[in-house]
Amino acid sequence: MMKSTESFKYFTVKGKLSDALITSILDINSAVFGAYQLEAFVEKVTAANNLFCAFAENEGVLIGFKIGYELSDGVFYSWVGGVRESYRQMGIAKKLQEMQEEYLVAHNYKILRTKSTNNFKPMVIFNLKNGFDIVGVENSEHGLKIMFEKELP
Repeated sequence: MMKSTESFKYFTVKGKLSDALITSILDINSAVFGAYQLEAFVEKVTAANNLFCAFAENEGVLIGFKIGYELSDGVFYSWVGGVRESYRQMGIAKKLQEMQEEYLVAHNYKILRTKSTNNFKPMVIFNLKNGFDIVGVENSEHGLKIMFEKELP
């Protein structure tokens, strides 16, 4: 049965995340990327400067998220995001990205930066289709990471 996107609720959170939201995020995150240590995740979002998160839910269940934070003056890093597999190809990731970019433009950010590894080809393609340029690569424990940037208006 096809899900109706009209019933999806989108919302944002700036700053501290609730424990319940963190649990839901990690559930999606582990399904998309593999297990992530709760402590490491909490440490990262707690230490992040100007944390901004966009979320999608359906009938009270989190189905997608996009999390980022300020790297430096005018530069925002889109750190992690994901959509539950059964909700993909429904425009949710695009909507979350648009919500993030609207917030960034309204708060005078000029550069949106993100990274991906080559084994997440759908994310690489998503970034390129949505106006990001490849600006470099770096070594990481998971192999080469592709660095993307997008200039904001």
